[in-house]
Amino acid sequence: EYDRTRFKDTINASKADIFAADLPFAGNPDGDVLIAEFFDYNCGYCKRAIDDIQKVLEADKNVKFVFHEMPILSESSD
Repeated sequence: EYDRTRFKDTINASKADIFAADLPFAGNPDGDVLIAEFFDYNCGYCKRAIDDIQKVLEADKNVKFVFHEMPILSESSD
């Protein structure tokens, strides 16, 4: 069963790592809306998501996307 409270607690406890200042990002560096994007370079879905990310950034100038490489599909993802 999905536990929303546990999920929120986990995210809040990891917030400093998820949104660390030294990570690559797009958008407003001081944005008050933070979105973490976990991706694999070999993932077709991840590649298609860039269009949606660009639309969000154009629509809201207070968004900051923080990118996390997550090479899970194959060794070539590294």
